Amino acid sequence: MPWLKADFGPAVLAKAREKDVPCISLKSLARQRWPEGASKADRCPKCWYQPVEDDVEASLALRWALSQPIVSILPPGEERYYRKALERCGNLAPITEEETRRLRTLAEDMLPLFPRA
Repeated sequence: MPWLKADFGPAVLAKAREKDVPCISLKSLARQRWPEGASKADRCPKCWYQPVEDDVEASLALRWALSQPIVSILPPGEERYYRKALERCGNLAPITEEETRRLRTLAEDMLPLFPRA
């Protein structure tokens, strides 16, 4: 979802395609940067970002990522999110335009991982 908020990915993928370089998706289950004031107890030890918690959102995020011109995704290092990704990736249909619009709406209020200056 960070891609949908910050919109920095299309240029990267275009350049990779131009140079015939395969791409992988990192942070496919990233929701946003941790909000200011989030307690250390709420944070995941292996995720410097806030991961997607909701199962429906997680499936949409993974389907969206795997619908892009990439060769693979890299699940989060935090075990429960790694497992969440693996459980959902085996049988995913390509994402629809309506679902992509839903993800864009969800991303509107998020703090992007890599804000554009």
